[in-house]
Amino acid sequence: MKAVLLAVSQTPIPPPTVDGSQATVADARIDPFSATESEIKSLRPDITVRFHEKTHSLRVIVDVRDSRRRSKLLKLIEATPGALFLRSERAYYVLTQSLGDLLRQLRTAKATFAVERTLGDQLKATAARRAALIAQPTTASAADIQECLLFPSVVRRTEEEHGEWYRLEGYTATHLKIAFPDLESYGQRRERAESLTIAEVADVRYRLQSVGVTLWLPSSMEERLAENASRLRRKLEDGKLILEESTLDALSPDAAWVVAPDGRAGIVVDPQSLIDFYQRAIQQKKRGCLVPAFGKRVFHPAVDSELPSTVEYVERQLERTIPRSKAFAERLTECHRRSVLRGRCMELQQQVDAKLAAPRTELEESLRRLFPHLRVAVEFLL
Repeated sequence: MKAVLLAVSQTPIPPPTVDGSQATVADARIDPFSATESEIKSLRPDITVRFHEKTHSLRVIVDVRDSRRRSKLLKLIEATPGALFLRSERAYYVLTQSLGDLLRQLRTAKATFAVERTLGDQLKATAARRAALIAQPTTASAADIQECLLFPSVVRRTEEEHGEWYRLEGYTATHLKIAFPDLESYGQRRERAESLTIAEVADVRYRLQSVGVTLWLPSSMEERLAENASRLRRKLEDGKLILEESTLDALSPDAAWVVAPDGRAGIVVDPQSLIDFYQRAIQQKKRGCLVPAFGKRVFHPAVDSELPSTVEYVERQLERTIPRSKAFAERLTECHRRSVLRGRCMELQQQVDAKLAAPRTELEESLRRLFPHLRVAVEFLL
């Protein structure tokens, strides 16, 4: 019965989707995009797609005993954008917008699958609206995001009497680790995810976006973030040049010193806005690269040991001070400190040995150049 209901037919079948269309099999009696619990239990498909109510997200469960076939299906799932394996649930977290393509690939691989009825019916009912939101994310309302099952997302906490607080929904432990790198435990990250200010929402979106994850925000929140960006732009114009990474990302200045998500420090440049400067001062000095976090702007990393001199060179060429992120400012300070220590080390290495028979004043001059523990050793020998 399983082969009749859910297996791939030898005749051409339209690609399965969750966007309103429905695969057809001539002799099928069960719709694989809307299967009841009893049908799933009796047929035991290779892949089952369920809705996880607690986290408001989708789960893809694999039930294949043959190791080679299972390995093949797991590779397909893991190659799906946004898919994450949840060890505690023995299932995969999959984004709604990626589900249709995944099911098409599973059909091509001759895998059987079933989507639980409640989830399948909701996906079909909201297919048109979801496609419109994916095309224009900034038009989404909070209700649209919930109904269309778009996640991870941010919702406003309605129980707060004072202030404006938000919380994350539809996330995994991996998302929290990216969103809150300064917190060590999962418990701390989860607690932080429940109470976010509008500024923290901007930071979280920036960090998730840096690894290709879309954080869905209602249009009202997008408006608030735009207002904040406008206010911060005035600060930038007034000469406040050290800002958070998420703020610089929202303001998109023509050039900014930043620290990329992979930890490299450098300058991100809009080559269209600063085309002459870009060609003269940067492109000839070092080739740049595109980093997802910076969109179409070009990122030029610099080696930490060369960072102070690179900043001086570029800003001299541009004849102005370039805004920098707070993380970059901290990195630059640390690089200056290391540069001083390297200079001190080089000075010690180049010193000439003093003769013991030399006048005491000459020896004392040499001793002053040594580190304290070295002075003690020399004094002991003398």
